[in-house]
Amino acid sequence: MRRFALITTLLGCVATAGCAPTASEKLVGKWDYNLLDRAKQAGGEQQGSGGVKETLLGAAEAAGLKVGMEIEFRDDQTVTMSASLIGTATSGPMEWKVAQVDGQTVTVEIRRRNEQTARSLQITFVDEDHFWLTPPGTGDSSLLFTRVKQE
Repeated sequence: MRRFALITTLLGCVATAGCAPTASEKLVGKWDYNLLDRAKQAGGEQQGSGGVKETLLGAAEAAGLKVGMEIEFRDDQTVTMSASLIGTATSGPMEWKVAQVDGQTVTVEIRRRNEQTARSLQITFVDEDHFWLTPPGTGDSSLLFTRVKQE
């Protein structure tokens, strides 16, 4: 009986470990970076006269504009990206693949279908619903993305 309980426990552990999502599975979905939300969190409540940056962000928020980015990783290995400031610019579909995994940091290669050279994105998962993205050529500057949940 004791041996049966031990085997059952071990099989349960192995099955649970085998069910953890891969980096690709964790990325699939829509992700949003909202500059207005981040600016509020970084600066707290707006005080006094504020600067030009605060004035512009306040005007954009009052006008209902979205200032940020959205990335959608699909399970068919395509990705689209859109950026919003005054209008919205959306990329055409691009291909993506996970090139490297180092703990919670994932290197994702993206390329347009007609391009030979891929661009690398460094993504570090915070949890299931948040990751830091370091765009190419920005050094240590990262953007915090939040998973868009379907309601």
